Amino acid sequence: MSDQIVWKDEYKIGVAKIDNQHRKLFDYLERLRLFLPRGLQNPVVGSTIKDLVDYTQFHFKEEEKFMRQIDFVDLEKHSELHKDLLKELADILRRLKRDDNYTGLDLMAFLRHWIVDHVIREDVRIGKAYEEATSSPTSS
Repeated sequence: MSDQIVWKDEYKIGVAKIDNQHRKLFDYLERLRLFLPRGLQNPVVGSTIKDLVDYTQFHFKEEEKFMRQIDFVDLEKHSELHKDLLKELADILRRLKRDDNYTGLDLMAFLRHWIVDHVIREDVRIGKAYEEATSSPTSS
């Protein structure tokens, strides 16, 4: 299967609560990577996928709540990215269920690319906005 999926400090955005949630998402991905060779019908794979989806939804709600608290400028755009991911993930899971020429490896490639790309390109902006908001001498 693919290479190990591990959290790296370079993925930190500087907001401990969100960084910890991201780390947990990486843990779910690594667990999925380890059990996927046993087949999509394996109960551990199914429960890990469910846990990953549930936790992703929880994380998105928490992240969006935090963005509202710091008046994040691109909240609406960022929320749309979250909705798009959840829609795409639901579509992938339907395709996997139907055995529609989609494999567990495809799922892993999608998830790995999405989470790393999203954290280092999009979520890092939340960290920068938070840093600016907390270091500003005149917070309103």
